Amino acid sequence: MPSSLDAKKDRDIFLKILTMDEDGLWKRKTKPFSVKDVHIPKGIEKTQWNELNPEERFYLKGLDLESQGETRSGSYQELARGYGG
Repeated sequence: MPSSLDAKKDRDIFLKILTMDEDGLWKRKTKPFSVKDVHIPKGIEKTQWNELNPEERFYLKGLDLESQGETRSGSYQELARGYGG
């Protein structure tokens, strides 16, 4: 597939072709998912995640946010609400 100088546009087109764009993901969704499943940081298996208590999940998700450059306190407050804080 030819590419242009606009990497974001190229990626969007590529994902759309694979139906991996947002619309395609919703079309392929066949079962419900929980918020707990959506918040699993990259590099952690679902089985490991499910064995953690809420405090451990909060800590690891906070590290995940920080590693992505997030520094706004509101992000951490929202995260705490999501984990029962």
